[in-house]
Amino acid sequence: MSHYTFATLALTDFAWTERYQVEVPKIIEQYNGRILARTTNVEVVEGDAPQPHVVLLVEFPSREHSERFYNSPEYKPYLQARQSGAKANLFSFSGEDTIATS
Repeated sequence: MSHYTFATLALTDFAWTERYQVEVPKIIEQYNGRILARTTNVEVVEGDAPQPHVVLLVEFPSREHSERFYNSPEYKPYLQARQSGAKANLFSFSGEDTIATS
């Protein structure tokens, strides 16, 4: 079953972003992931969440693929750079509808 990672980023330091934008998509592909959306064109429509600089949606074939990417040695230096240069919220979820409707 498909598994998704959704992230919002508020950048605090832009120095890391250029290399990250070029190299991380290649690593995502190594783990059979696919970027579905990556944009700075975002607006908060409802709620009081802070306005992010970037939103990202990545699809992986499974949770295992997603976890292997996130914990991979290839991604580790980019993860550390992102964590030091942005405030991020990451969400991981399966591509299923588990909410019962009546």
